[in-house]
Amino acid sequence: MRIQVEEFAAAYHLPVLAGSDTHHFEQLGSVYNQFRQPFSTIPELKALISTGAYTVCVNDNLPAMVGLARQEKLRLKQEKLDPTPL
Repeated sequence: MRIQVEEFAAAYHLPVLAGSDTHHFEQLGSVYNQFRQPFSTIPELKALISTGAYTVCVNDNLPAMVGLARQEKLRLKQEKLDPTPL
């Protein structure tokens, strides 16, 4: 999916950053942005993004993290279908 996102962004001359759509704690830290210098204001953040002064990082354990989140999602769905404890 990353290649498609980068191609889409390039077509519109937009930067690509990591974003969070985490619904399960197992996914926290799966992707993140590492900025080359600290910032404390929105204008500073915008400047770092516009100059590309960041790296998009993908956790080496991403497949396992996604797998655990999928398992948790299935467990929660099953629990809704049959809420009686085992």
